[in-house]
Amino acid sequence: MKTYVVNLPQSVDRRAAMEKQLARFPELEAEFVPAVDGRAMSEEEVRAAFDVQRARAYYGRDLTRGEVGCTLSHVRCYKRIAEGADRVALILEDDADLGTRLPDLAPLEAMLSRTRRPTVVLLSGHYWYWPGFRRELKRVFCAYYTHSYLINRPAARLLADHFARPFHLADNWIHVRRQGVQVLAVRPHWINQISTDATSTVGDASTVQNMRGLVKKNLSWGQLAASYYEGLMRKVLKRAGMYEGD
Repeated sequence: MKTYVVNLPQSVDRRAAMEKQLARFPELEAEFVPAVDGRAMSEEEVRAAFDVQRARAYYGRDLTRGEVGCTLSHVRCYKRIAEGADRVALILEDDADLGTRLPDLAPLEAMLSRTRRPTVVLLSGHYWYWPGFRRELKRVFCAYYTHSYLINRPAARLLADHFARPFHLADNWIHVRRQGVQVLAVRPHWINQISTDATSTVGDASTVQNMRGLVKKNLSWGQLAASYYEGLMRKVLKRAGMYEGD
């Protein structure tokens, strides 16, 4: 399976560690994608690539450069998939922990290849899901993390177009769903992260405090209502046992 690994060119230790992991899985045809280092971008470059004004209205704050870089890095992957020949691809970040044994991806690859519906399957945890669907595959309501997921070409094309000048975080899967992408997740999840957000080379130290946060006092009434609804649904689903942890 074609696999894109997001990695900052200067993070040679991360790349070496990831290559060591990937050597255990010859079925993964890995290609390293140079990550966007948002911290190295000028203000003009950020504004050209990212809709800063809409992001501020959506989150009630300015996104960190690490958040911007992370999102733009995943956009690079979407464009490669959209323009390539592969029907399905796996996207990994360079801090994904593949473990000693990776479950068989072939059934998911076949499913994603067959459907014309834009679809993503998260292999990570920390998601809330709706009841029903399948025992081992869940329909996601809300999720965080972008360190490991499968994506088909219809979804990559849709997101490459939508993310032409993004305004939201790469792991805002609720927003991705609203664009018409079906977001599913394996349960139990398969892949964790080796590191935390605080030590991520793509992010930055402040991201751990701000990555998922909204500054509610700066939100419009509509955005504020949406945030309370999403928070309520997360509590309800978690209490009902429909939450997959890290």
